[in-house]
Amino acid sequence: MTIELAERGITLAVVTYDRGDATFAGFLDALQPVLSAQVAPRELLIVNNGGAGFLASLSATVDTARARWRDAGLSTRSGATLRDGSDAGCEPGRTQTVTVVTAIGDNLSDARNLALEQARHPLLAFVDDDQRMTADWLGALLQCLASHDADAVAGPVHCRFPASAPLWLRRTDFHNTRNKVTGQPLATAGAGNCLLVLDRLGSIRFDAAYGASGAEDTDFFMRLSASGGNIRWCAEAPAQEVIADERASARYALTRFMTQGRSFRRLVTAGHGLPALAVFLLRAALQFLVAGAVGGALLLLGRPSAGDWLKKAFTNLGKLTHGARDDYSAGSRDG
Repeated sequence: MTIELAERGITLAVVTYDRGDATFAGFLDALQPVLSAQVAPRELLIVNNGGAGFLASLSATVDTARARWRDAGLSTRSGATLRDGSDAGCEPGRTQTVTVVTAIGDNLSDARNLALEQARHPLLAFVDDDQRMTADWLGALLQCLASHDADAVAGPVHCRFPASAPLWLRRTDFHNTRNKVTGQPLATAGAGNCLLVLDRLGSIRFDAAYGASGAEDTDFFMRLSASGGNIRWCAEAPAQEVIADERASARYALTRFMTQGRSFRRLVTAGHGLPALAVFLLRAALQFLVAGAVGGALLLLGRPSAGDWLKKAFTNLGKLTHGARDDYSAGSRDG
């Protein structure tokens, strides 16, 4: 069943932008096992979210990677994408199409929607440009999709910090992956490691209102679930998020937690009246105080579990920050 689904065709989409470093080149270097696997994407769709000025540099990086893949025995071709079911000249066999498209504006939701529109195959996998996956990653997602007749499946993302990062930071469950089992139904998910059946999405798209501040994927999957979508968890398909040295700090982590809290507040309080908002804020304040006290004590004792408590504390602190939004282009791009 998994192989039959794979034969329908899978597009692997990744959104990238100009970080000013070799992050995306490293992603492409590590992608070869995925492209060489028994269950492999038929198309690699790269969405440039760094503007027209970044396109030449990005294209050169992609061409360098394609040359290495060709030397390793992979067959890839470059071509324009079509969404009419045709292969646009795609050669048979193991040949994979590598396509670069440029999104207009600096909005992650628009970039993800462009991937939904431009993907040439009926199944679409999203990953982030700072992640690493194993050769059997896509096969595991596909197996879970088939076993549960799901509309979407999501896998865990584990952070890979440099050794210089504090132990509590390296042990923190950044992406809420713990205590989930394969096949578990989900009310929402992240787009950093997921597989979608495109013709089951209907008109659901990523909301541009969250494309600059984050939570565009949480909102997307919440609406998919609310519409009756079947979303499942796949523990056997982990991805690793490679954390750069400059982000391996307590300051960056706590800022990230607060950003997540602000985004969550926008999601769950939209359209609610003052009484409901007051209850939400009171609960957030109490959780911040309790979790902050516990996290601080554990941190002083040198316990690795301090990270999860500090995450809870600062996420709730973010919920209390009225009207604050983090600029997607200023370093809060976690997608």
